[in-house]
Amino acid sequence: MTMSAAQPQGVCATDWGDALSTLVHDRGAALVRYAVEVTGSSREAEDVWQEALVRALARGLRARTAPGPDVETEVRRAIVDAHRGRRTAVAG
Repeated sequence: MTMSAAQPQGVCATDWGDALSTLVHDRGAALVRYAVEVTGSSREAEDVWQEALVRALARGLRARTAPGPDVETEVRRAIVDAHRGRRTAVAG
């Protein structure tokens, strides 16, 4: 496993990738249902869910923190943020 110079020892994309993969496996269906509740559309929910995973990964790597027990919270927040961003882009 190769680490970027910008990341501190012990924090890497693989850590976040593994955490998100576990989350998708264990809680993915529930989080997609949450995205449907937020967006009101199963089609948009799938897109927002995927954006949320990318945003959670990016935030974790930017903050240079190892994934913790709040990964699901981070993804839920990213679902709402992604939906808001899509609504703003359509309205603009």
